[in-house]
Amino acid sequence: MSDDIGRPAEESVMAAQVQCLGQWVGCKLSEDEALRRSLAEHVVQLSADLAPRLADHLVRHISNTVRAWDPQDMARQVELHIGPDLQSIRISGTLVGGLIGGLLFALARGLEWVGG
Repeated sequence: MSDDIGRPAEESVMAAQVQCLGQWVGCKLSEDEALRRSLAEHVVQLSADLAPRLADHLVRHISNTVRAWDPQDMARQVELHIGPDLQSIRISGTLVGGLIGGLLFALARGLEWVGG
C-alpha cells in the first residue's frame, strides 16, 4: 500500500477508496435529515469545545510571529505593499483631523458666544 501513495490519483487504489467513501457519505447525508442534524450538532459542539484552545494558540502564534519581525524590514514591507496609498491615507487623515478640529473649535467658540 505504501507504493500507492506515490501514484497519480487516477491510478491510486487509496484515492479510489476515499472517493467512494466520500460519495457514500454524501449520499447518506443527502437522504437522512436526522443524520445531517446530528452531524451538524456534533460539529457545533466540537467547534465550541475547541475554539478557546485554538484561540489561545492562535493569539500566542501571532504574538510570537510579530515579535520576531525586524522593525525595519516590517516598515519596508508596509511601504512596498501599501506605499502608494500611504500618502493619500496621510493626507486624508490630516484633512479629516483638521476639519474635525475646526468644527470642535467653532462649536466651542459658538457655545462661549451663546453662553456669554
